[in-house]
Amino acid sequence: MNSELKDRIWKERLFALAYASPFLVFILPGIFYGIRAFPDPHAVGYTVLEILFIGTYISIWLLNDTAPVSQRVTPTYVVTLSVLWILATISLYFYEFSTIFNIVYLVPAIMFLTVRPLLSRMLLGYALYAFSAFSGVYFFGEQHVASVIAAGMSVTITFVIVALSRGQLDRERSREIEQVRTKNLSVEEERNRMASDLHDVLGQTLTAINTMSQLSAKLLERGQIERAQETQDRITELSREALHQMRAVVRSRQTLSIPEEVDRAYQLLTAANISVSTSIEDVDFPEHVEDAAAHVIREGAANVVHHALAQHCRITVSKRGVRVTDDGRARNNSRGRGSKNPESSEHPRSGSGIENLKARSEGIGTVTAQSAPDGDGWVLDFALDPAVLESVDKAESSGNREKLSM
Repeated sequence: MNSELKDRIWKERLFALAYASPFLVFILPGIFYGIRAFPDPHAVGYTVLEILFIGTYISIWLLNDTAPVSQRVTPTYVVTLSVLWILATISLYFYEFSTIFNIVYLVPAIMFLTVRPLLSRMLLGYALYAFSAFSGVYFFGEQHVASVIAAGMSVTITFVIVALSRGQLDRERSREIEQVRTKNLSVEEERNRMASDLHDVLGQTLTAINTMSQLSAKLLERGQIERAQETQDRITELSREALHQMRAVVRSRQTLSIPEEVDRAYQLLTAANISVSTSIEDVDFPEHVEDAAAHVIREGAANVVHHALAQHCRITVSKRGVRVTDDGRARNNSRGRGSKNPESSEHPRSGSGIENLKARSEGIGTVTAQSAPDGDGWVLDFALDPAVLESVDKAESSGNREKLSM
């Protein structure tokens, strides 16, 4: 995992723990009571259970991502949440509902650390609470119904409060992702604007060429052939120079760069808490090939953020092309993981963006987008056509020979 992203994740975890830990103050009086009653076995057992509960509660915030973007539930979260729930249920059974409000502590852990959507998180919380509470009533009698109702109201109120906080956190993360996208778009707009300005600047040169052409015609009319020839030579020189500069600058402003797009992809993915790894070979692609490859990286990164629900993305650039892979799965994926048609156009990740890449890469390479072979993740691949690959090999060999001759 990138160190920058790792630092960011830990900061978010510590911030979330700081938000959730003040509620532990309500457990402390019981622990103090148990310590004062030492060595009474009943009090010792109660104290040990509560200390284990607090330790697990703190651990669940430190070991799991806050407001995860990925739709995958990690084993760490399942284990820590299960242990927290089991400890709460055990203390409830052994101490006959005196610790029923420990169940409420599951709510913020579920709301902040579980994947979306909201309804599934609420159902999980109520299911865990209902099992513990009503099985307790079954074993210990209906005299505890009032405690169950009170705890249920606390669970509901906590759900509402924490849901508002989680919603705000999700919106802030979405805004951050949008800011990175806007920044990338503004860079592209600036590139195009500068290219347009260049045309305006060249207008002056073209005007000079036009004026000199008229002068040359008049010189010919007057029979001043030598001066007219000098003027024509100057016109030719200016026109060639202007054309060369315009083409070079416009290409540099409008052609995407692989290093720039890898950097932008990194910014976009890390803003969404998706770790990034890269494997970039030092390949000197022709400009039109690099432009197509850079567009694949841009579309691949945007695809991962908006459709993949992934935790990790890998970008690979080699002499043979570009590959963007992730470990996610599509939102609203009606096909499921075991689809026999991984390139189905109905898949949310096979949209107009992929079709645009295919059109842009025509004559350069082949773009494919499909589920990973094991069905776990997604692969966007741009493979150079054999003829283009051969030209890249020749250019690379020629460059190596030039370096050796120097």
